[in-house]
Amino acid sequence: MTLRKGLPAKLANTDAGDTRYDFRNFVVCNADGTARSGVTSPVGAVLSATATMNVNVSVFSGVAARDGGLVALSSDGPVSVLLDAAPSANSRIDVITARQNDSSSTVSVPDANDTPVFIVIKGTAAATPVRPTVPDGSLDLGSVLIPSTATATNSAGVVITTPPQFTASAGGVVPFNSTVDRDAWSNPKDSQLGYLLNAGQLIGYVASATTPGWYPVGGRPVSGTLAYTGIYSASGTSVPTLTMQGGRVYLDGVVTSSSANFVAGTTYTVGSVPSSFAPSSEQQFACRTANGTAVAFVAVQTSGAVLFALTAGFTGSISLSLGGCNWRQKGL
Repeated sequence: MTLRKGLPAKLANTDAGDTRYDFRNFVVCNADGTARSGVTSPVGAVLSATATMNVNVSVFSGVAARDGGLVALSSDGPVSVLLDAAPSANSRIDVITARQNDSSSTVSVPDANDTPVFIVIKGTAAATPVRPTVPDGSLDLGSVLIPSTATATNSAGVVITTPPQFTASAGGVVPFNSTVDRDAWSNPKDSQLGYLLNAGQLIGYVASATTPGWYPVGGRPVSGTLAYTGIYSASGTSVPTLTMQGGRVYLDGVVTSSSANFVAGTTYTVGSVPSSFAPSSEQQFACRTANGTAVAFVAVQTSGAVLFALTAGFTGSISLSLGGCNWRQKGL
């Protein structure tokens, strides 16, 4: 390891490798100092459907992590990108990326040319398709779920997602689509600020907390957690937490179930929050399953019971994102 050549340094012969490292000064970094890649603008959808198998890529700016540094990317779009025809059976997920190819010796795996390109990373068709992995150096602009019945990207059943990861200038607030995208950031810096787009909530990462994690800015942990019933439990590291800010209680995290059959419209009890933090009247919220394939309605009752129902039936294990569930504490 060494001190990298800085910018500007006219006679230092600062090369592309040094420049990638130096650019880390300008964006949010992980706890280990590496740059957080992602879209910087717009904070929302980059891809849109067409009446063909193309997707339109809007004007955007972002940064892609490569070889320990980052590459700045942008498009003055819109640009049309063609996807392959729908699979003959089941569904697949395609990811659309932007990349600056680099054939120089300053990268660990040189590309064949030096062209900026849009690349479609084609997924494998399956009954439950998996999102393909985005390689180092490519900027993830979003994905398209394509069922076998699709003849265009605006066909019924096609689902276009927003970029899964946003980033920001150094010291800035990082937007998150949901708590699922938030928790996908495995190593944020202490005191990093974020903003939950689905909840309209400013949050901060507290590494020194008894339970390190994201908390509402100005809030404090509440004594008590979600108590589970039946087949439900916490999902990985996204342990549901209760925090309180300004008289409002926030239920956050992901709950998962063991395998089961869920009937559309049927109410299921996940568990309960302490009654002292329950709402004065039943509160209902629209949420999504963590994989984004189903819409759920979550209700928090005056007893503290937490219930949910799906708008479409689902077979198998399910993960339910609770981000956005908040209410005024009983008696306030």
